[in-house]
Amino acid sequence: ATIGMAAFFGAVVRAPFTGIVIVVEMTAVTSTLIPMLAATAAAVFVATAAGSAPIYDSLRERMLETRHPPLR
Repeated sequence: ATIGMAAFFGAVVRAPFTGIVIVVEMTAVTSTLIPMLAATAAAVFVATAAGSAPIYDSLRERMLETRHPPLR
């Protein structure tokens, strides 16, 4: 489950090392570090190949659209 947490967070945010560090700090388990690195790298690759935008980029664009609607 911890490997999946790191991979999911890394893929959604596009910050693989941040996801790994957060999960290791929360669980204090370093024995799964190598599998976490592999799973997170694969998840980020798949998310990028699928063309999905990082979550914070999507949120920023949505916020800017509500503040400044596009001109028609």
